[in-house]
Amino acid sequence: MYKLYGGSPDPKFSGIEEVTEDEIFVEAGVNASGSNFIEIKAVVNNKSGWPARVCENLSFRYFIDIEELAAAGKTASDLKVSSSYNQGAKLSDVKHYKDNIYYVEVDLSGTKIYPGGQSAYKKEVQFRISAPEGTVLNSENDYSYQGLSAGAVVKSEDIPVYDAGVLVFGKEPGASSKSVSKDGALPKATPTAKSYSEPAAEYTQNPSPDLKTPAGQNGLKDKAQGSKGAVSLQYANGNASAETNGISPKFKITNNGTKAIDLSEVKIRYYYTKEGSASQNFWCDWSSAGNSNIIGNFVNVRSPKEEADTYLEVGFAGGAGNLEPGESVEVQVRFSKDDWSNYTQSNDYSFNSSASSYTDWDRITLYISGKLVCGKEP
Repeated sequence: MYKLYGGSPDPKFSGIEEVTEDEIFVEAGVNASGSNFIEIKAVVNNKSGWPARVCENLSFRYFIDIEELAAAGKTASDLKVSSSYNQGAKLSDVKHYKDNIYYVEVDLSGTKIYPGGQSAYKKEVQFRISAPEGTVLNSENDYSYQGLSAGAVVKSEDIPVYDAGVLVFGKEPGASSKSVSKDGALPKATPTAKSYSEPAAEYTQNPSPDLKTPAGQNGLKDKAQGSKGAVSLQYANGNASAETNGISPKFKITNNGTKAIDLSEVKIRYYYTKEGSASQNFWCDWSSAGNSNIIGNFVNVRSPKEEADTYLEVGFAGGAGNLEPGESVEVQVRFSKDDWSNYTQSNDYSFNSSASSYTDWDRITLYISGKLVCGKEP
């Protein structure tokens, strides 16, 4: 400015803002563990503000020590990496780092993470590393396991983050400190400003495994023709893969009438083919009625159809309250099998691969006080 308007700069001016906290980092915790496996929940955060920037080439590495496997005559190739839930990540097989240290790389390239809304600044990945049955996998000696526990996620410098392959947070095994400049700049790979269209608002919070519910035994009620009327139900597909180990439907119920609806009297049924006999697990990832107010049950169809031998029934606890006239309630759920085997969605009655956003879809049914009010049963 002084070059334009004259004058001399003040040599004591110190208006450059100092970066006082990590901008890009991973938080992690233990989802589940057993004698031969560890399952980690990791959340990548972009809270950049010096300047705020979009990152779409982030990745992180989870380091393990396979000393006990080597002692048992096993190798890293005996380990299996799988994911029960992720928001745009690709997982590598176990890769060698040095000596008995190996790592799994979780790559979010192509997924934009930026300091915007709740779904924009962080992305979650749940992944499992498992050894063959009868083989002990000791997580206690793993580099990236240190400081983690079941329950809440915590920031971990032992799970380093990279932007376009350059370390931007944390430290690798053997390093004494973080390899990131003190002013918070990203070394060699500082993102430049890019044009992008802000995505439509999404609302996704941490999955709640405590909402697991056992399979039910009730069959289908008599068919009835539903219509929009005073209540409408819309559906969006959170996972459009024809083959997948996790089905992720989203529902939106709108009260178009003039009277309040007691949500504890409302039930949604999503029909599909189970493919196999494994037990199933249910999670509510997010609901505007509150995650803890969402109930899921798996029900075997009394007279199985080609496209439906099972349905997921989603209901509301009393704490969900009423749905007032003109209001909507959203529910985002997910379910998988205990053994993580695949479902074939392409032959499921309620599946719609093109419903990437909320869509009218009459192959999902809604009931109030046991009466069918929306959709068509198979």
